[in-house]
Amino acid sequence: MKTGIYLVSLLALLASLLLSACAGVDASVLDTAECMGKGNMGIGMAYTMGLKVPDWLEIEAENIFDADSAMPIQYMEIEYGLADDIDAKLRFGLMPDASNAKLLLKKQISKEDKNSTAFVFGGGITKANQHYWERPDGYDLKTDYQLLSGEAQMIFTRELKKDRYLSFAIRGNYHNLYEKAENQEGRNTEFYHAGARVNLKSYHKGFYGILELGAEVPLSVEDVHQVYPWIGTKFSWELKRKK
Repeated sequence: MKTGIYLVSLLALLASLLLSACAGVDASVLDTAECMGKGNMGIGMAYTMGLKVPDWLEIEAENIFDADSAMPIQYMEIEYGLADDIDAKLRFGLMPDASNAKLLLKKQISKEDKNSTAFVFGGGITKANQHYWERPDGYDLKTDYQLLSGEAQMIFTRELKKDRYLSFAIRGNYHNLYEKAENQEGRNTEFYHAGARVNLKSYHKGFYGILELGAEVPLSVEDVHQVYPWIGTKFSWELKRKK
């Protein structure tokens, strides 16, 4: 009976998340160096800031909000424990003008007392049209975008007390943007960015939330060394495997 209730709840949560998912190019960590354990899984939704890619490539203002190069996004996330020290995580979003998916693998490399460290790496793909990013320069030609991304993170976590964790992370992304306007040749643009994050994770009866703050730097933009504020949050339900 209990298994049936969990299954129905999981299907209802999946349906609600899929209906509300919004694609975007996220630059969040929203994780700790702790692993879920083999066979355990989690499912949830993240709300964070994402890159408005055409504008991110042409940042000139000193303030990210004036530059209009970030946008609020949300995406669905599914996590699974491949081993006691390895997790896999799938982030994705779907909407009429864009879709994206990112696969991340986390390997815990040390765990001593209340401290742990993990390395995360992965990649993703985003497909979008000009209506999604709303280019500000009056770009009227029908344009399709494909963005390939690679990502790496290093996460350091300390357990503050039972079911509460404080984490610090450094992260970086490499992107290759392919832009194709109608009746024109396509072009590729490479860019990269990096940043730091600090977050607090708290559990409550199988559910957990993460609040994250940090900063991001557009390293591939010439003569711009501005550090931009970043924020995000995630709410997830963790399903433990029966032993």
